[in-house]
Amino acid sequence: MRTNNKAKDLKLGDKVTTDYFPDKSDVVRKITSINYDNTCGSGVRIVANGGEVCKLCGHIPSGVTPAIDGAWFIPVKNSPQL
Repeated sequence: MRTNNKAKDLKLGDKVTTDYFPDKSDVVRKITSINYDNTCGSGVRIVANGGEVCKLCGHIPSGVTPAIDGAWFIPVKNSPQL
């Protein structure tokens, strides 16, 4: 499992992947909500959309993530998917 030790650096609209859904870990999502919460390890709870259909392969999006610890979200750069 990959984790992000700089989750507090993430911003609304950032592109991310997550291993929270192991079979959908390749889906590129956009962060839609960030809430600061000291009860989780990273200090933030994040919600991300289900992604969009991939322009390269036609991969269908998955479900929206629940509000989970930001450490689950790995930043993605230069993705053609979104």
